[in-house]
Amino acid sequence: MPEFADNSGEVSIEQIAGPASGEVFPVGTTTVTFRATDAAGNTAECSFDVTVNDDEGPSIEQLSNIEVSNDPGTCGAVVDFLIPEATDNCGIESVELTEGAAPGSEFPIGTTTITYTATDTNGNTATSTFTITVTDDEAPVIECPENINIQVEIGTSSVIVNYTMVSYTDNCEGTTVEMTEGIASGEEFPVGETTVTYTVTDAAGNTASCSFTVTVEEEPLPEPPGAPGTTVTQATCAEPTGTIVVTAVEGVTYSIDGENYQESNIFSEVAPGTYQVTVKDEFGQVSEATTVTVNEAVAAEIETTDATLCIDDSTLDLFDLFLSEYDENGTWIDNDNSGALTDSFLDPSQADLGTYTFDYVIEGNCPSVTTVTATINDDCVPLACTVQDVRDNISKVVTPNGDGRNDYFEIGQGTECDFTYDVKIFNRWGAEIFTATSYQNNWDGFSEKSFTSSNQLPSGTYYYVIEVRNTDFEPITGYIYLGTK
Repeated sequence: MPEFADNSGEVSIEQIAGPASGEVFPVGTTTVTFRATDAAGNTAECSFDVTVNDDEGPSIEQLSNIEVSNDPGTCGAVVDFLIPEATDNCGIESVELTEGAAPGSEFPIGTTTITYTATDTNGNTATSTFTITVTDDEAPVIECPENINIQVEIGTSSVIVNYTMVSYTDNCEGTTVEMTEGIASGEEFPVGETTVTYTVTDAAGNTASCSFTVTVEEEPLPEPPGAPGTTVTQATCAEPTGTIVVTAVEGVTYSIDGENYQESNIFSEVAPGTYQVTVKDEFGQVSEATTVTVNEAVAAEIETTDATLCIDDSTLDLFDLFLSEYDENGTWIDNDNSGALTDSFLDPSQADLGTYTFDYVIEGNCPSVTTVTATINDDCVPLACTVQDVRDNISKVVTPNGDGRNDYFEIGQGTECDFTYDVKIFNRWGAEIFTATSYQNNWDGFSEKSFTSSNQLPSGTYYYVIEVRNTDFEPITGYIYLGTK
């Protein structure tokens, strides 16, 4: 309380303004006034100010940090949040956003700081700060070209391939693309399948990849060659090997054993045997095999006839007993040691009566043995001739080669029979190819009915009919072998 003094000694004091001592004073300046009154009613007043300062800042809610992923297709995200609440001992004047963006705004990728400031009625402030982090979790989108198929010529190992580059998009900028597998456009790709992979990476490290294949293949092979045609020249006694001629085909090589191939289609000096003939084209395709056989050379069998001789008969050339062609380089063997054989000539007067065999041996590439038989008797008839005399003196073979032996078809040679003969000769089909009256032993295989330009009949067996004039003999028939070269 204020102190007062008065001459009367009696003074009363009262507070006429402001709260009493001990009461709550508001923030600000409050004037407190007292009045003193003496007994005479005189007064006096005094005043003083009580100032209360608000030094207490407001209290504001502290929000937690916010983390979200980006909105699809957007390089950011719309984020809603509550404005922090504030309280104060005197009252809140305002709560204002002083940093960052308001609720419902689109926040960019990354971290954004949000600050709210609360101000009380006396200007004291407090702040609430938190962060909003938007993470880019969206991978880029990448698209590769379609698979590529290229056909090249056979034998090509690689080819340059150009292809369209990949396309890509992302919700944010800052993407990079690189080839992570395969071969770049414009470079050489080998035959076969090559996988090409591209990877795009955005600024946040998200990746996406795509792949396509580049297939380089050779054009289809042509049909393999067919089984080859062949011509075979067989081995002979003169030439013991054969020749295989394969039908010529352009662009192939030839083989008779399936392993060794040559450019020529002719295989000479081929030993007797069986061969598998194939051809191979430029692509290594082998045909099916044609089986070819070169046969061993075999001597032709010599047709023969037997001889019956009387001891007084003239010498017989054993070659006269051959009815077909033969090799003249052989050797005669006297199997029974008759003692009557000199070279090929048999002298019946030098042998005992009986039957003898003689072998004609041919050596070399086609060895063979041909046996003839000669019977020597003493049934010689020195007087009148019989039909058997004529039969026994008819040629059995004609070989008109000019060697003086068997050059003509002869009847009655070596006999004393003085007959006249009419002759007809027929071929195997019964066609008459020669006729003569008063035959003069002069037919050598000539016929105006021959199919050849030389009028010489071909080798073979022919049939004759002989009529003996001025006798009662039946016509004599038989076969004659004509050998020509």
